[in-house]
Amino acid sequence: MLALGLTALLALCTVDGSLRGLTAIDDDDADGSDVGDTAHGSGDGPSDGNDAGREARDDAATRLPSGGTTVVTRRSLRVHERRVQRLRRFGGAAAVLVIAGSIGVLVPAQAVAVPWSRTTVNPVSNFTAGTATGVPTLTCTAASSSTVTITWTYTNPTVPNSFDLMNGSTQLASATTAGQRSLVYGGAGLLDLGTTYTLNLRTNLGNNWTATSTPTVKVRVVSVLGLASASCVP
Repeated sequence: MLALGLTALLALCTVDGSLRGLTAIDDDDADGSDVGDTAHGSGDGPSDGNDAGREARDDAATRLPSGGTTVVTRRSLRVHERRVQRLRRFGGAAAVLVIAGSIGVLVPAQAVAVPWSRTTVNPVSNFTAGTATGVPTLTCTAASSSTVTITWTYTNPTVPNSFDLMNGSTQLASATTAGQRSLVYGGAGLLDLGTTYTLNLRTNLGNNWTATSTPTVKVRVVSVLGLASASCVP
């Protein structure tokens, strides 16, 4: 804003440059006319006979032309003064427009905001310690000629991440869907001619937070070169 104001002030200072130039010319003309009058004997002194019929005048007709001097009349002065006044008015109006436009650009727009409020109720939070427990029941039924279905129940309110079908420490299959209470197992291995395995189910709550079921099921597995089948053993 300060820079724009200074620029507008400097622009206004240059408006009357032509008027100052005209004033300088008027001063030179006044000096020249005085010298001319004195040289030609105008005024109180007698004529030296070289005026060739010129009439001596005292302030009756000022600004008479003399040897190459530009004639400046009252009419031309009035015209020039009006032109300077128009330039001043135009310059002032331009400066006002520039400053007003700059203020409109630089000043940020008014922020629009409305008050708002909402009442919320903090729900009652209950924290309990989760306990990893094994499934209370575990059964085996035939799903097809080569697969079996392992089914279990789970009543603990702590929701587990998954259930794993285990053969000792070896994980055979997993149930990862929430609420899932059964899975299908079809055996595995390159060569197994009917080995019976005792399987149980492991409850996973996260990382090492687990529990293995006490109930078990027995499954016989037959496999040759990766082609396997499983059957329940009573």
